[in-house]
This record gives sequence, structure tokens and C-alpha cells, in this order.
Amino acid sequence: MAVDGEGRRDRPGFTQGEVLEVPSGRARLSVVRQGAGGEPQVVFLHTGISDKRSWEEVLGLLSPEMDMVAYDRRRFGSTTYRAEAHDQLVDLLAILDAWGWTGRSWSGTPVGARSHSTSP
Repeated sequence: MAVDGEGRRDRPGFTQGEVLEVPSGRARLSVVRQGAGGEPQVVFLHTGISDKRSWEEVLGLLSPEMDMVAYDRRRFGSTTYRAEAHDQLVDLLAILDAWGWTGRSWSGTPVGARSHSTSP
């Protein structure tokens, strides 16, 4: 895996969905959004040893009428950032706010979900 001058890693991306960047503090969170924008709205949280790509197959199996996002936390995948004190919950809220989501469901591994469940 190569890293360019801006700290981006050269990784294969999603084959489906729309890949976007959402700003949060000094980070640009790499997000994939898939589905028709309906209900339910589901956010997929990755483990501490993977990135959003770990959810690609799952997103492909779920209903195309749903609205689903998976994103790379700081230090993972295609997300870029400059060092700063940050809160992973604030990053998650930036993603939810980007689409104006109010009601939502969560899916994650125990480590991924726990990292977003409380603020330090």
C-alpha cells in the first residue's frame, strides 16, 4: 500500500455506492453511501483493525430501498486528517448531520460500536 504526499493511502475502493468526504474538525472522513435514501437509515461502524470496506458485501445484500453509510474512522482507510484532539462521537455526528438524519439504526462489531458509544 502506497501513501501519497497528503497522507492518503492507495487502497481499492467500493465497487458500489457513492463515496464522499465529510469534514469533521481537521479531518475529511471517507464515507460510502448506498441505497435509495429510504428507511431505515443505517450506519455501519468498522472494527479497530479494518475500514469501511469490511461492510461492502453486507451493504450489497441489504435492501436497495434502505439508506446506508459506512465510513473510515480517523487512522483507517481513506480518511485523511491532521493531528488534533478529537472525539469519535463528534465525527459520527458530522456524518449524520451531512444528510440531516434524525432516526437511525446502528450496526457494528463490538469494538466499532463501543468506540462510538461514549464520549471521553
